[in-house]
Amino acid sequence: MKNKKDLPAYHRVYLNDYGFEAEIVQARQRMILDVLKILKPTTILEVSCGPELLYQRARASGIPIKKWVIVEADPKFSDMARRSLGKDKKVHVLHALFENAAAEIKRHCPEPIDLIILAGILNEAEQPRVLLETARELLSPRGKLHANVPNASSLHRRLGKTMGLIQNEKGLSERNTKFHQQNFDMDSFKKLVSDCGFRIEETGGYFLKPFAHHQMSAIKKILTADVLNGLWLLGRQYPDWSTEIYLNAKLKNER
Repeated sequence: MKNKKDLPAYHRVYLNDYGFEAEIVQARQRMILDVLKILKPTTILEVSCGPELLYQRARASGIPIKKWVIVEADPKFSDMARRSLGKDKKVHVLHALFENAAAEIKRHCPEPIDLIILAGILNEAEQPRVLLETARELLSPRGKLHANVPNASSLHRRLGKTMGLIQNEKGLSERNTKFHQQNFDMDSFKKLVSDCGFRIEETGGYFLKPFAHHQMSAIKKILTADVLNGLWLLGRQYPDWSTEIYLNAKLKNER
């Protein structure tokens, strides 16, 4: 995770530049909802919730949930989540850095954790291995990890390289630099997770966009619901070119 002193500035920049990111968040959550429907976990730990709550979409989708714990390092996002969730007793929002919060998480959630969600966070972490090691410590023996990151080999990056706008599609873009992000393609993503003690069971991608975020925002008028759905499905069909990639994994020492 980013250093705590950087979070207020990050919060402001992120929301001021939300734009097309809102559509990517919707696509990301759609993928996670599909995973939830298949795995049927009852105790879920979500690391970093942002301004749009996955938990609320999961409840609205009828997914049975016994306990959902959100660990959010940004005090503004954690406060927003608490206000939005009100007195819902199935969910607990913990304001903390995930890598420092294992003991507190166990106090609030003594039940075995069936699923840990690291959505759009490993690429933002200064030390992603530490996040994965913390997840490994907290995950129940038969639990699952779901993680996703932007795809460094996506269509819009490949197009940018072909046009001569960038020298290497896996290099840092202007947006990456702005938000202090690092890049992963599927090979480096899988290696990171595997090296941290997980056995990868499934990989894939979702959504496909031809242009960068600010360019997609400029053509928003033609991006109808049908178009956005088509782009989401294309990313599922062509994961090597998709906007974001995901994996599902379990602990290596479990069959």
